[in-house]
Amino acid sequence: MKKSLISLITLALVLINLVLTALLMFAVLPETQKANALIEKVAGAIDLDVSVGSGEASGELAMDKIYPYSLADTLTINLKDGGDGTAHYAVIGVVLSQNKESSSFETYGSTKTDTYKDVIKDIINKTVAQYTAEELNNNVEEVQNAILERLNEKFGNDLYVSVGFSSITVQ
Repeated sequence: MKKSLISLITLALVLINLVLTALLMFAVLPETQKANALIEKVAGAIDLDVSVGSGEASGELAMDKIYPYSLADTLTINLKDGGDGTAHYAVIGVVLSQNKESSSFETYGSTKTDTYKDVIKDIINKTVAQYTAEELNNNVEEVQNAILERLNEKFGNDLYVSVGFSSITVQ
């Protein structure tokens, strides 16, 4: 008799669990789908690739389509005052990656980059000088993206694909 009663209670609990699970699925699933749709819209608005497992980023170029250009000299740049009363500066070695398939590559890219290296150095100097030593140390990628934006504004929207620092010393 006791075993039968325990079996009935267990069966009742299993059925209640099943009903509650189904209810949870009907309540949570639509909200999850709405959240996913919103995320896709936002990502589409800022032009991000949200596909999973594609293997390669959407904006990435193959290595044979990139022309690397290193500035021969390191740049010594005075940084913005951080409020500590000490003058800080950065010594940076810069490597630029150019898109060989860009419409601006024939005009500004490859060996012609040497002609514009002073303009490039000026853009880098002005951009890096807007940051304090602490900001530069904590946000190197943000600084690189800001330089990239300004270079592309000057030389064409798709000529430069990345800015890298081969060396960076902040003092």
